[in-house]
Amino acid sequence: MIYSTLVNNNEELQQILDLQQQNLPKSISAEELKLQGFVTFQHNLKTLQQFHELAPSIIVKDDEKVIGYALTVVNEARHIFPPMESLFKLLESLKWKNKPFHNYQHYEMGQVCVAKEYAARSVLPCRLRYEDAVYGVRRFAGQQYLVRSKRRAFRKRHRQ
Repeated sequence: MIYSTLVNNNEELQQILDLQQQNLPKSISAEELKLQGFVTFQHNLKTLQQFHELAPSIIVKDDEKVIGYALTVVNEARHIFPPMESLFKLLESLKWKNKPFHNYQHYEMGQVCVAKEYAARSVLPCRLRYEDAVYGVRRFAGQQYLVRSKRRAFRKRHRQ
């Protein structure tokens, strides 16, 4: 059975790392990279533990196997993984309804990944519904395009 939940233990964090490793550019073919995408950053267990102490991430599981994840990164975690600093600085420069974005409580989905064998299934909508329920998500649609395009530029700069 496929369901969404919050990360509860180090075994699930390790499964995130395993899935991340399988989807790094060095681990996939050029065709997969072009068609399916890839994850940009490689984390370690200590970093994920620190992220999850501040705000647990949402995972999608098939029984006990982690088949997808969305890393939750809050502003207080920006020092844990320095490559994220430029993203947080970008967010500080944005406004929403004429107020600085950082005046709102928010978090970032630091990295999103779905196992290859589940990519064609509707795994992410399951995660989004759970995210809405757990975090009471209020999406800032007016800023999405700008943030998305800046993220693309950010990822290009950090590819190896």
